Amino acid sequence: GQLSKIQYTYTRIMKLKHLQSALSSIPTPQFPNPNITLEQYATSPNLCSYIILAALENEDIGYGKSVLDLGCGTGMLSIGCAIVGTTSMTLVDCDDDAMDIAK
Repeated sequence: GQLSKIQYTYTRIMKLKHLQSALSSIPTPQFPNPNITLEQYATSPNLCSYIILAALENEDIGYGKSVLDLGCGTGMLSIGCAIVGTTSMTLVDCDDDAMDIAK
């Protein structure tokens, strides 16, 4: 009923806030010279939190799951996957500079 919906909403907001806080505390280097043709931009902790939470709710990530992060850039999405307990992440990017940042 109504109480279940309120509890779900509260739980989701708290998960989102905790995830945003955890991701915001991680120093993420920016691309020093972004390559516009590769669409290089850092994924903000706020955006990353929404993406991670949606994937977690769909059971696409989490314990026992593996993630292939194609075009990983700074690695923020994979970091988010690790925070929520994803078992294995493989990061791939065609740009060596991006891979250096993600490491």
